[in-house]
This record gives sequence, structure tokens and C-alpha cells, in this order.
Amino acid sequence: MGEVFLNWIDPDDGLRWIDIGCGTGAFTELIKQCVPKRITAVDSSREQLAFARHRLDCESVHFCQGDAQSLPFADHSFDIAVLALVVRLYPSPL
Repeated sequence: MGEVFLNWIDPDDGLRWIDIGCGTGAFTELIKQCVPKRITAVDSSREQLAFARHRLDCESVHFCQGDAQSLPFADHSFDIAVLALVVRLYPSPL
């Protein structure tokens, strides 16, 4: 399913991605195939981040614990923001 989404957005190489609600890192792993300049993977769960770090075992992904509704990044820090499966978890996603 993630591949279909990535094919749909058809991203250029070298973009700065943020994967909000990265969980176990499954979608983050797919993003790596897009040849990103940088990936920041954010999740509120320390345990999920630990699993994702172990799963991906790479230096090209920066993992950050945080709340999707209050991200600690400056405007224009990313070219693409994705929330693969977490929008349904927030009371007011818009």
C-alpha cells in the first residue's frame, strides 16, 4: 500500500522528508527508496522509535520523539510531510 502512495506522489530525489507517526519504521523504510536528502521520523512512543531505529539501522534517518500536533521544527524544514497511518488517531486532523 505504501508503494502505491509513493508512486502517486512521484517525489523527486534529494528531498527533505518528515514521517510523522513513524511507528515501527515500515513506511520510513519505503521512503529510503525515494533517495531522500534527509528523513526525520517522529513518533510519540519511545518504544516504537527504539524498534524503528533497530529495524532500519541506518544513519540517514533522524529519529525524534514528539507529538504530531506540536512539532519542534521551523517552517520550511521539510519538502514532504507524510502521516502514513496516524491521521485517524487525532481528534481533529485538519
